[in-house]
Amino acid sequence: TLLKILLGFTKSSSGKVEILGESNSVFMREKIGYLPEKVILHPFLTAIEFLKIAGRLSFIPENRIRKRAEECLDKVGLTEERNRKLETFSKGMI
Repeated sequence: TLLKILLGFTKSSSGKVEILGESNSVFMREKIGYLPEKVILHPFLTAIEFLKIAGRLSFIPENRIRKRAEECLDKVGLTEERNRKLETFSKGMI
């Protein structure tokens, strides 16, 4: 529940949540990573395609999405896998 509130998926019934002094859910989505136990991804998408969609769903400005997606892949050591289909990834790669 806490993660859902932090990420803006659910509204809290009372109180206020902040991360690094911010309560804006868009800011929080850029700072928090969340991997559910059962990961359901569209297997036909490549890593870069998936990250671009995730960026749009997270309200990252369109002009920053490609750069941010590339930064994310680089950060986790998957730059070379950018065009690989998600269905070929292990859970550890997701």
